Amino acid sequence: RQGGTRWLSARAWRQAGDAAGRGGDWATARRDYTEALHLTQAVGVDIYQAALSARLGYLTSRQGEFAAAERYIALGEAIFQAFAFASGVSLSLICYAELRRGQGQLDLAVRLLAQAGQRHIHFSFDKLIGEQTLAAVRSQLTPAEFTAAWDAGQALTLAEAFALARSPLVAMP
Repeated sequence: RQGGTRWLSARAWRQAGDAAGRGGDWATARRDYTEALHLTQAVGVDIYQAALSARLGYLTSRQGEFAAAERYIALGEAIFQAFAFASGVSLSLICYAELRRGQGQLDLAVRLLAQAGQRHIHFSFDKLIGEQTLAAVRSQLTPAEFTAAWDAGQALTLAEAFALARSPLVAMP
């Protein structure tokens, strides 16, 4: 019973975090996701830990905490890959795209988003953050730069996309 209560509490905290994020209150979302992550770690729900880690990676990227973001995203990605959870894999790419956008690697961010878009994304909040990152990079590139990066991303394999995502400050060809 205790594990079930923690699990329900974690879901509530995650939903509260999503609501805060939709409203642009990233500090509250981060607090809520952190609480949910602690509860899921206590219960041992791996996929939920992955989703929360990825979301925390996205938020810390937006807050300029790139080293923390990379750790969170990598943790989420590893779990999603282990479970072959396609929607989670796309979420990981979206989070890496936000990280790279924050670091000024706009071309790489677009490539990762193009690859993420090749899989169905289950959760509306994950779609929302993908759309926000896409809009941000699109506004910072010329249409020709954006199209070239998008086409290059579509041509990547999933393994190539993750190799690029994980590489620090990649120089793009």
